[in-house]
Amino acid sequence: MHRLTAEQRDAISLNLLRDFILPVTEQTRALYARQAMATGQAPLFNRFEPIGDDVLSLDGGARGVHVRFNYQIGAYVQTFDHTAILDEKGATVSVMLIGCRSTCYRERAAEFDKIASSFKLLRLPG
Repeated sequence: MHRLTAEQRDAISLNLLRDFILPVTEQTRALYARQAMATGQAPLFNRFEPIGDDVLSLDGGARGVHVRFNYQIGAYVQTFDHTAILDEKGATVSVMLIGCRSTCYRERAAEFDKIASSFKLLRLPG
């Protein structure tokens, strides 16, 4: 869980939730590539492939995203399952990221689906 500052709270969007850990949206992927080129290093994450993108509407006004995507990292394609939920007050973001080689992900898809569907918004007292 990540508690947002007032500035972050004012700027949060579904796209920011998608990009909370890794570059997922087209705009953020382009920025990531430009920054890597500016340093003279090849980007670690290559060949983005979207698999799924769902908007979540939860009880009490909380909202979020559940996205799945592939990235080539070195010689291997990795599959990521990312869920980010903004609480109803817009004060905290809860994030879960699952990732492994795409072959592993395909073989264990049912397990990963069960884990992803069990992720819940953490509500702190106060």
